[in-house]
Amino acid sequence: MSHENADSPEITFALKLAKALHRYGTPAHRLEGVLVALSERLGVQGSFFSTPTALFASFEGSGAESTHMQRLQASDTDLGKLSALDALFNDVWFGRLELEEAARRVDLVIAAPPRYGKLLSFLSFGLASGGAARFFGGGWAEMLLAVCAGFGLGL
Repeated sequence: MSHENADSPEITFALKLAKALHRYGTPAHRLEGVLVALSERLGVQGSFFSTPTALFASFEGSGAESTHMQRLQASDTDLGKLSALDALFNDVWFGRLELEEAARRVDLVIAAPPRYGKLLSFLSFGLASGGAARFFGGGWAEMLLAVCAGFGLGL
């Protein structure tokens, strides 16, 4: 549900950033805290509630109110994209970037291809699992079994 203030640059950016941060694995308490601080910085009062599959946001300020409920997909953690979004947040926070440009850059972060290809990601599952088995004192047999299990998880 949205009302007429949904087109303000402050609300548009806050919601776009919220969806992106949620998508790439920001925990609910951190997401809510970042959004409250951001909305205050942008001159609107915001209240937020995040679950693994939904975001509820309410804004007050400039004589108008709006409430939003957005159904979101469960997500995977992508630390590279979270880092890019964090840098973008800082640019907005310190006034180095206008909201319209920041919203456009959020779209660019989302559209960017994964940093590593599928093959390298798959191989990493096996190697990390084998390394973990050795770290915890496993021998060659345990390491081989862990590599196979890692490849299974990677599939």
